[in-house]
Amino acid sequence: RRVLFRSKLNLGERHKLNFNLGWQSLLTNYEYDAAFGRNTGNDFYKTMGKTQTIGKYFTGYNNKWNWMNAYLHADWTYNNMVKFGLTGSFDGASSVGKDATRMTFYPAVDGVFMAKNIPLFYRMSWLDKLNVYANWTLTGNSRFSSKYGKYYYTSNPYQTIAGIIRANVPNTSLKAEKDRTVNIGLEAAMLRNRIQLGIGYYNIRATDVLISGERSAVLGSSSYFNNEAEIKATGIELSLALSPVYTKDIRWTIGGNLTTLRNKVESLGALNEMISSLDDNAQIITRTGEDPYAFYGLRSLGVFSTTAEAEKANLSANGQKFVAGDVHYNDLNSDGIIDNDDREIIGSATPDFYGSFFTRVEYKQFALDLTFAYSVGNDAYNAVRRIAESGSDFANQAQSVNRRWLMEGQQTDMPRVRWNDRVGNNAFS
Repeated sequence: RRVLFRSKLNLGERHKLNFNLGWQSLLTNYEYDAAFGRNTGNDFYKTMGKTQTIGKYFTGYNNKWNWMNAYLHADWTYNNMVKFGLTGSFDGASSVGKDATRMTFYPAVDGVFMAKNIPLFYRMSWLDKLNVYANWTLTGNSRFSSKYGKYYYTSNPYQTIAGIIRANVPNTSLKAEKDRTVNIGLEAAMLRNRIQLGIGYYNIRATDVLISGERSAVLGSSSYFNNEAEIKATGIELSLALSPVYTKDIRWTIGGNLTTLRNKVESLGALNEMISSLDDNAQIITRTGEDPYAFYGLRSLGVFSTTAEAEKANLSANGQKFVAGDVHYNDLNSDGIIDNDDREIIGSATPDFYGSFFTRVEYKQFALDLTFAYSVGNDAYNAVRRIAESGSDFANQAQSVNRRWLMEGQQTDMPRVRWNDRVGNNAFS
């Protein structure tokens, strides 16, 4: 980063002007090369030339991403009471498609009312700062692969040979994602800055969000990237810091912050939802009107304790009837068959609120920091537990499997063990 020009002007006692002009750039180049083969003649020959011809292939990638930004900032302070600032920047990246505008203008405006300096609060010696602020910014995100907007090739093995094929249909009109952010809040400091607190509200609307959706097979590519999504995030931020020890050489500060979060997918363009599958068939859904990247699966209502309960529910899956000891899944469409049509949103990784606690001890030029982060209200997927409690093969299992259903009338949250799990007791739920 380089600042080309910086200036401060004092126009009398009440007017102060600041100017900043500069630019910054980043050049990156990544390359990864790998080859795979199997069945060498013995353990001493470990080169690719000694591996079996069939199935041998190479892979890798190279990716260049270049970015540049030029900016101008100016602010005006009147009588140490109000401050207004304007910022403008031009931002461009190599990941933007060749048919889109490479350089984009991003403005920002902010204002601060320094209420401490009005007569009502100026005489309060215990109050050090009382600022009311508001700002609006437009920022961009172009930190995605430059390959999305260009043709590129990838390796593909076939029998005893491997070659390169065209891997994508590019979108040459890709542009940077845009975030419009509004912040409004209050900051205060008291008792010679021994107590500092803040409260604020934020509203972020992300537009032109890049998504990859399945497209027609005629394209010859499984995915096509486009700026189609729109996501909104709102919340409140609270912070508090206390300094019980504040001397010339020693300072001890403790504090914390809390931020609420409400995410909502406003639009996915022509799509209503997008479903992604993990390696173990767990699924994540992004649906209009919901949290992005929510967990999508069957909802468990418990375990059938008796044969009578299972017969009353009269459910089946994969041609198998549910019996006592099986998981009772919610039959969402009430057709008596548990399948993909019964999947629903069963959780979200988005927390209700998150934040941190911290403490800092300073002695002259030395400092020790401890920070503890937390989040509340979010769900986490435990894939290891799902494998260790599957009860469907001879793999090692967790001790919790010992409480599995074993007899008629048994009350438990662990279903019966069954080879291959044809009925789906270990389905993502």
